[in-house]
Amino acid sequence: MLTSGENEILAYAEAQGVAARVIPITKFSFEGEDEGFSGKLYTSFTDNYGAIGIEFLNRWKDKRTIYSREFEEYRKMYLEKSVENDVARRISLHYSFIVFTGKVLNDLFNREGLDVDLNALEALFYNISNENKAVDRPLLELEQLLEEIDSNRNRLYVDYEPTQTISALYHNGELYLTPAYIKESLMQNKFDLPG
Repeated sequence: MLTSGENEILAYAEAQGVAARVIPITKFSFEGEDEGFSGKLYTSFTDNYGAIGIEFLNRWKDKRTIYSREFEEYRKMYLEKSVENDVARRISLHYSFIVFTGKVLNDLFNREGLDVDLNALEALFYNISNENKAVDRPLLELEQLLEEIDSNRNRLYVDYEPTQTISALYHNGELYLTPAYIKESLMQNKFDLPG
């Protein structure tokens, strides 16, 4: 399903797992198109719904073995590109399928002039992986916890026991968060999560 609006659909989702099933596309526009483009696009979708399906299947069956191997390459490539972002890693399979489908459509319908911009799709995935930290809620929560510890170092046990409740311990170069602190912070921030 495709959806568009003023806000990302993730802004309306309560469940934590939704972010791993949605590919947010931001900062995107149809460059060089006139103001009637959206209307033409909608009319084309309505008038031609499903028309390409049968022809696609006829052309696909001749090359499906080759395409199946190629999809595995796309899957691996997008998994590797998403290594820094947990949510991007979880949607990398879906995204690789979208780019792969664009590549197949370009190949099967090149005589008809179909040209899906695969570079733009790849740039979109980099945007999701690099800039869109709002969808990676576990990482965002961890960052908030660490910022809070940094601003309240009097609750950090390093060389001397703090006078207040201990939030974290620093020992042998490693930081340990106490379970009570994590639980307290998550309960406080439960309704303040972005996105």
